[in-house]
Amino acid sequence: MKRRGLTLLELIVCLSVVLLLVIFVLNLFPGSLLALRQSEARLEAQRQAELVLDRARLARFDTYAVGSTQTLPARALNGNQFVPVLQSSALAGYDSHLVKELRVTVSWDDHGTTRRFSMAAWVSRAR
Repeated sequence: MKRRGLTLLELIVCLSVVLLLVIFVLNLFPGSLLALRQSEARLEAQRQAELVLDRARLARFDTYAVGSTQTLPARALNGNQFVPVLQSSALAGYDSHLVKELRVTVSWDDHGTTRRFSMAAWVSRAR
């Protein structure tokens, strides 16, 4: 005699395995969404730092005095406020009238933790 269908025990075991797989997959989503948001924020900070440095490189060499710090207007994206700060400093071993370092630090709040991204470039006086 051929048996048709599943027994109650087989059905319970099958549903338990499927339920465990679904729970496992659903547990992956919150962590991956958090990682995605953090990487998007870091990329935005990098983009803003590059933008500030590009604008600073186009300005006249004497625009940024050695030792000066300039806080630029904050920009908002996806609920984050990105605040760029531009600093100008002298380089050791170089004449500050010829070469300077421009450093941009972009900071933002990430769930109560202040994150920072920093980028620097050297600029020189055109002769």
